[in-house]
Amino acid sequence: MQLSLKLYMRQSGFLFVILKLSMLFYSVSTFLYIIFEGAPVMLTKQSYLLLFVGFILTLTLPMNVNGAANSEVNYAANAYGTYVFVGNTATVGKTALSQLGCVAHPPAHSENTVTSARVLPFINVGLIHTTADAIDAADTESKAISTVNSVNLLLGLIKADAIKAVTTTSLDNLGKFHTSANESGFTNLFVAGNSISGTPAPNTKITLPGLGYVILNEQTSQIHATSASLQVNMIHVVINLPNLLGIPTGTQIIVSHASSSLHGFYSGFLYGFSYGSNVNVSSVVTSGNSAYQTLPCLGTNNQVLTNTIAGVNLPGGLLTLGQVTDTAKGTVTQTSSTGETTSTIQSINIAAGAIKADLIKADSHAFTDGTTIQLNDTGTQFLGLVVAGHPEINANVQQNTKIQLAGIGTLWLRREIKTLNSLEIRMIELNVNSVNVLNIPVGTNIRVGVAKSGIIK
Repeated sequence: MQLSLKLYMRQSGFLFVILKLSMLFYSVSTFLYIIFEGAPVMLTKQSYLLLFVGFILTLTLPMNVNGAANSEVNYAANAYGTYVFVGNTATVGKTALSQLGCVAHPPAHSENTVTSARVLPFINVGLIHTTADAIDAADTESKAISTVNSVNLLLGLIKADAIKAVTTTSLDNLGKFHTSANESGFTNLFVAGNSISGTPAPNTKITLPGLGYVILNEQTSQIHATSASLQVNMIHVVINLPNLLGIPTGTQIIVSHASSSLHGFYSGFLYGFSYGSNVNVSSVVTSGNSAYQTLPCLGTNNQVLTNTIAGVNLPGGLLTLGQVTDTAKGTVTQTSSTGETTSTIQSINIAAGAIKADLIKADSHAFTDGTTIQLNDTGTQFLGLVVAGHPEINANVQQNTKIQLAGIGTLWLRREIKTLNSLEIRMIELNVNSVNVLNIPVGTNIRVGVAKSGIIK
């Protein structure tokens, strides 16, 4: 979201904006009076000078007193109907998931519906409907809604006709963050045979004899100077006792989840990824992204995220790789954002030795100061590159080198796909377009050593 008058007022302060506009109005009106009516007798040379300086200041005062010429707000929201898990293992995945992340340009909308979800003895529910929205109206808002009907948990221990979780995180015109769950509620809620009227107070805890406990209207809210978030779980069951239902201790059940957040004000957000290899035939994946690593939109606080695997070995001599290491790191602040992704691979052998290298590294960089975006490939390299039938190819191969491999297809080396705000590097990309002795299907696409980074503005 570019720095509009509304965001300018939020960041600079309402009174500062009024003062600046008043100075501009006074200076202009006085000059017009002088031009058309003549200068008042009391207007001295010093007064002319002060008026001139005041006029120039009103034009040159920074749009952002905190120093950023352009600023972004990150909207995020998600909602789902039900989720059952033990530790990091899902017993029942998130149903009807709606999700928005790293949205910088509202409006944006995500919506999902599931007719029912039944996994006994955990959950038995009817229609689930969820939404997630990024809104820029009177106030800047991220909002999530989860509605679950005909709720029956733990074989009737917890029941409700309907449950609705609603979270709103907003930023007003004075630069203040707010969170609200006021629209959340239950319809005909019963817990262990007891009717629960209305909507319980946030984080109401009720013991479930012989099982554990349940938290109703669970809320987690954080409000800071430059960000805010709110998460609501209308029902959160925790099983911490051995039980007659045979449910493992440590099991947790969440029903009607909604979460929303706003983060600002930043010069720009990051995105990107890196992976070692990918093979597909006519867009059908036969070997997915190996050692895949993503670059989070809010960066990593300059910590390096790493994904490493021992190697890749596909049959028929199609692709053999040694160790694959993919990384991502980045920093996002109000004045600048910088991100880097890398893919480093050892001992590359493609198409039964048609393409070999001792090492390759794709290294993609993206930077913004809030106004301009800079992209580069510093650190990108080949070591020991050999292409059969092409003695002219070596480790110093130029960007976007394209050659034809007889009887196989088209080979790209150090392919770089650059847009105004992103740089994707594919160190090796082979498109098989000929019938060949290796029996590699025509239409096969092989990519090795891929790194992409970019700026969201």
